[in-house]
Amino acid sequence: MLNRRNLLPVGICVTVVCLAAPVVRSIRPQVAQAQSIETILWNFAGSPDGADPTAGIIEDASGALYGTTELGGIYGGRRSKGLGTAFKLNPNGPGYSEQIIWSFGNGRDGMLPNAALTFGSSGVLYGTTTGGGLHGKGTVFALVPSSSGYAERVLWNFGRERDGFWPYGSVITGASGVLYGTTVAGGKNGGGIVFALTPSRSGYVENVLWSFGAPSKAGQADGEAPYAGLVADAAGALYGTTYYGGTYGSGTAYKLAPQSGKYNESVIWSFGGSGDGKFPIAGLIAGTAGVLYGTCSEGGSRPAGGGMAFELAPSSSGYVESQLHQFGFRADGWRPFAALTMGPGGLLYGTTIFGADYRNGESGAAFSLTLRQRKTAESVLWNFGAGSDGYGPNGLTADASGTLFGTTCCGGSAGNGTVFELTR
Repeated sequence: MLNRRNLLPVGICVTVVCLAAPVVRSIRPQVAQAQSIETILWNFAGSPDGADPTAGIIEDASGALYGTTELGGIYGGRRSKGLGTAFKLNPNGPGYSEQIIWSFGNGRDGMLPNAALTFGSSGVLYGTTTGGGLHGKGTVFALVPSSSGYAERVLWNFGRERDGFWPYGSVITGASGVLYGTTVAGGKNGGGIVFALTPSRSGYVENVLWSFGAPSKAGQADGEAPYAGLVADAAGALYGTTYYGGTYGSGTAYKLAPQSGKYNESVIWSFGGSGDGKFPIAGLIAGTAGVLYGTCSEGGSRPAGGGMAFELAPSSSGYVESQLHQFGFRADGWRPFAALTMGPGGLLYGTTIFGADYRNGESGAAFSLTLRQRKTAESVLWNFGAGSDGYGPNGLTADASGTLFGTTCCGGSAGNGTVFELTR
């Protein structure tokens, strides 16, 4: 366990940079239905198996899939559905076999993992839990492979004074084994934090890089409640989203740039203006030339306010937003809660928690976005929820051939969620 006495004081820059007036560029969308084939790779059975996955999966070079479930596992008592698992699906002939590599919630272990896992070196897996740990407010953990399975190491316990708590997003790895991530709450301003965990001889040292909810500077309100993790560029700058805050109170996209041993924050976009999306739950992904892509869970110009997919492109005066697709129209899905992923040929893939006909409350859709100049074409790849199919899809992973892998939080043959594959 980490020796908390090694926590170093951090100087936090509280300047929120005010950029020039935002520029919005709308791209005319097209919606089409595309035929895909879905294969259910695993139906979660609940305790002691996993249950209710709330994040996507990752794939290794052998084709094995790794992920987390919020519930399930062997701990939690008779009345509990379990306190979460980490799992591995091994290719086994025409199907997959499941291995529960960790059950959370034993003693001062973390519990309730909501984020996807992250690969480290030598097969180590990193992740977060939203609860449990020494202070009951979440952990960062490592799962280390061995000849007998996996051993867990809790790298950080959240919840001490001015620390963050409740990490909902994944961590990312940086140079020298440093881990970066966010918590949705806590910090000196109460709006959550961005943190770095640096390995040391006695464990890990946490540096709070930014505390959200800083007082307004030059008319630019800071964001609050970063549910998602981060993406980094080659210069070491970190990018992400907040669910609340900003000029309109409906969330932000932000940049943290390293400078003289500290980090300066720029709010690069405030969501919620006229016709704009609102409340980004998911994080950003990086394209070429500094372009960022993401989703908003609500808002947009459609009457249903079904959310949108957007692009943020750097310019001489800040960032320009392009609204790539407005969800919730005719045969479209609506409410994208998960991050986009980039596949072969520059296609963007994602999911919505409601399906093609929001009036009937269908149970989610998978889609692709083809980016073209001044026009973006959307294809609905799959509508979830029919029969014993899963529903409530999380984020997607694309392999080199364009095959998509993902999870659903609910449904399947046992009602505890699924792992699925989409091929075309």
